[in-house]
Amino acid sequence: MQRFASPTGSGTGNCTSPDPSDPTNPPCTLQRAVEGPDTVNGDEVIVNPGTYAEGTNLVTISDAISVHGAD
Repeated sequence: MQRFASPTGSGTGNCTSPDPSDPTNPPCTLQRAVEGPDTVNGDEVIVNPGTYAEGTNLVTISDAISVHGAD
């Protein structure tokens, strides 16, 4: 499944829409898109351009996922 991350992303939801104005599943924070409970082996996380500030939290990739920038 494709998941989307944005610098201004949401900390909730399943990250399945690339549209930030989608009220149900907007792009998520990078951490949520990569580490979220819905993210599983085989998922693809598409990272929108921008600066990601995840604070002091480390982003850990524990599943076999593909992470790349948007086209």
